[in-house]
Formats: sequence, C-alpha cells, structure tokens
Amino acid sequence: MPQLLHKLQPASYMDVSIDVTKWCNDFRIAKLEFPNFLQGGYNYYILKDLLGDGIFTVDGDNVVFRKNAAKFAHILTEAVKSNKIVDIQGLFMKASLDSIFRVAFGVELDSMCGSNEQGKKFSDAFDDASALILRRYVDILWKIKRSLNIGTEAKLKENITTVDVFIYKLIQRKTEEMSKPEADLSVSESPYSCYFY
Repeated sequence: MPQLLHKLQPASYMDVSIDVTKWCNDFRIAKLEFPNFLQGGYNYYILKDLLGDGIFTVDGDNVVFRKNAAKFAHILTEAVKSNKIVDIQGLFMKASLDSIFRVAFGVELDSMCGSNEQGKKFSDAFDDASALILRRYVDILWKIKRSLNIGTEAKLKENITTVDVFIYKLIQRKTEEMSKPEADLSVSESPYSCYFY
C-alpha cells in the first residue's frame, strides 16, 4: 500500500483511510512499514504519559477492534430486566478494552463483567487516567501541575503507575510462558506475541 500512495499525487491521498483487519498486515505496518506512516507531535506530547511511545499515540484513524457483542448484549438485557440505568459510554470503553487485551495479549481482562479483580483495578485506573489526560487539552496549567506533582496530575501519575504495574506483570508473565521449552511459539493466541521477544 505505501508504494501505491507514493505513486499518487499528494492531494489525492491526504484523506485515505485504511482499516487493517488481518494481523499479518498489522504486523507488517507496525514492524516493517511503521516509518512510512505519519506521527503527530501535538497528540503524542499530550498522550505519551499514559500511552507511551507505541502505535496508539500516532495521528490518524484508530485501529477498529470488534466489540464483545455477547457480553454487551447480556449486560443490556439484564439491565432492561431489572430496570437499571446503564452507563453506555463506559460499557463501550470496557468492551473495547477487553477486545484489545484479548487480541493484543491473549488475555481475558473481563472489565465489562468485573469478574477479574486485577482487571477491574486496571480498567478503573485506565478509565480515570484517560479522563484526566483529556483534561490537559483545556487545562493550561497541566505542565506546572505535573512538575509539582499536584492536583489532577498527581492523581494521573497514581493511575499511570497502576496501569504500568499491571502491564509490566502481564509482559513478564507472557515472556516467562514463551521461554518455557514446552511453549509452541508458532501457534500463539496473540498475533502480537512476536513483540515480546
């Protein structure tokens, strides 16, 4: 695809959107062709504390992950039966997070149902950190607060620590699993396992 874009005139490919659905293509983009895709400084600088230097801080369309429709439908059905109010935006976020973890790491986070206590703690910290990081767009003093470790930036730092601890434990566990002699690395539950080497 990058070769095709280079042949086109600049104006004709400025608004091109590419949805990647096969993990082998995603691997090619992320590992081999990454320099050919634009990365933006503005969003990167604001989001990097939470999302780091990975592919999620680049400008452009987000990678679309499929929602866990069965759990989502079950939660909505139960809410209707019991006449409860549902935070639909929070439910969408948790469904997306569950899908990302299942696809990227081969881990069942289950933040939608809350049956995994560590997953729930991570999910809550990630949710809070996401809201706090978005405040940076309107809070002109966020850099000062971050430097002094006060207010929302202190809370953000706590949440990021919780997120980091969870992720690093996950990476360590996956690395240990893959280093075992009986591990079959050619058949992996996650297409991103190759990044753990």
